[in-house]
Amino acid sequence: MRLSSWFKLPIVMVAGMAAGLMCSIFLFHSIKDVTSIDIDGWQHNANVGSENASALSRTVISIMGFLGLSREETVYFLADRDTEGEPLESACEYTVNGRITSEHARWWSITAYNTKTQKLIENSEDKYSYTGDTIVFNDDGSFSINIAASKQQGNWIPVSEKTSFDLLLRLYNPTAFVTKQTQTLMLPKIIKGHCHEK
Repeated sequence: MRLSSWFKLPIVMVAGMAAGLMCSIFLFHSIKDVTSIDIDGWQHNANVGSENASALSRTVISIMGFLGLSREETVYFLADRDTEGEPLESACEYTVNGRITSEHARWWSITAYNTKTQKLIENSEDKYSYTGDTIVFNDDGSFSINIAASKQQGNWIPVSEKTSFDLLLRLYNPTAFVTKQTQTLMLPKIIKGHCHEK
C-alpha cells in the first residue's frame, strides 16, 4: 500500500501543476470577457483587482498571486492584437509607440508573455520587459519598443517565432484619470511591420 502511494504521488503533483497552470491562464485571459473594453487593441477589464471580481478569479489570485494587486495599486491592459485589430503573429515584427507620464501612473511596465503558458519568453538577451526606468525615451518624451524574434536596434523585447505571444501593460499607482476615465486613454499603438515566412 505504501509503495502504491509513492507511485501515485508524481501523478497527483503533475495534475496539480496542470490545474494551477490552467487557472493562471484563465485569470490572465479573464481580462477579456463581456465586461472588458478595447482601446486600440488593448483589452481592459475593470473587474480585475476590484471588489467585483468573480469568485474563481479571487481564488486563483489568492493561490497564484497573478494579477493580484488591487485596481488602486495597478491597472492591467492585455493585448493579443495590434492597433488594427489583427492577431499578434510571432513571425512578424512590431513597434509599440506611446507616451506614459506621471499623469497616468507613478510607474509602468510592458512585458511579453507566451500565450499558451503565460510565462516569460526565454531568450539569450535576458530581456522580457521595459519600464519607465529602463526604457530609452525619444527626444519628445515618447517611447518606441521593438517586438521581434530577430535582433533590433533600440528598445527591443525578443520573442520566439515558435510561440505566440501577448503583451501586458501594467500601470502602477494609477491616477484618478486612469481609473475613472479608462475608455478615453491614449494607450501605446502596436504597429505591425515586416513579417517573415513561417
